[in-house]
This record gives sequence, C-alpha cells and structure tokens, in this order.
Amino acid sequence: MPVLDPATMGSTLTIMSSILSIAASVKQLMERERVSANDAVDKYKARASADEILLLDEAKNAEHVKALCSTTMTAALLSQLHREAQACEDRYIANRQKAFDSERDADLISAKNQGERCMCNTLKFMMDHNQGRLPDYDEYQNWFDTYNCIKHI
Repeated sequence: MPVLDPATMGSTLTIMSSILSIAASVKQLMERERVSANDAVDKYKARASADEILLLDEAKNAEHVKALCSTTMTAALLSQLHREAQACEDRYIANRQKAFDSERDADLISAKNQGERCMCNTLKFMMDHNQGRLPDYDEYQNWFDTYNCIKHI
C-alpha cells in the first residue's frame, strides 16, 4: 500500500473539494439547460475563474467532474459533499497544526487517521449513490486504496 504523506492528504482534500464544487455547478447546468456533461463543462469554463479553468485543464480533472455528473447524485448532494470535503480539509489542517505544536507523534497519527476517515466517508457516500461503485474515474480507486478505505468503511 502506498505511504500517504501529510502534504498529499491536504492537497487531495483540496482537489476533491474543488472538483465537487465544480461538479455541483456542472450538474446544475446539465439539469437546467438539458445539455450533456461535455457541453455543461464547456459552458462552466466560459464563466469560471482562472483557478477553476486551470484545475479543469489539469490531467483528467474534467473527466473527474463528468464522472461525478454521471452518478445519481443531484447538484444539491454534490454541493453538500463539497462542503463536507472542505470541512475535512479544514479539520485536517487544524489537527496537523495542533499535533505539530504539541510535538507528539500520537497526535500526528491521530490527525492522519481522522483525515483518512473523512476522505473515505466521502468516497463511501459516492459509492452509495453510484450502485455501490466508485464513479468511473481511476483517481477515486487510487484514493480509496491510498487512504486505506477498506479499513475505514
């Protein structure tokens, strides 16, 4: 199993939160304008911030958004997941800072475990709304394996 370093966990939580936020907006466009995921992503990019466009242009992130939009999750559920992933990241950063300040290895391990559980809960929710499978995007399975989600769900 890959070893997860603290910087990777924080980065992954940030990316997941941002992708979920974008996916919620894209899903709303799909529902409101009755367009395909591809067309909705293009429409979204036309009004997106520079940071959002960079994120979508990075390898496979637009596919990540489309995979989320192909699930049974509504835009409202995707928005809720975005808020939960953001809260995971905020808690992880706060717990890492407390652990760093305390200089206790046990606190660092606890912060890592809490971050893993939070990420795994988000992935499990996705599975629950996608016929028991992760959305069709390789990175989800990579995250599931890296965060040792089989242990947390």
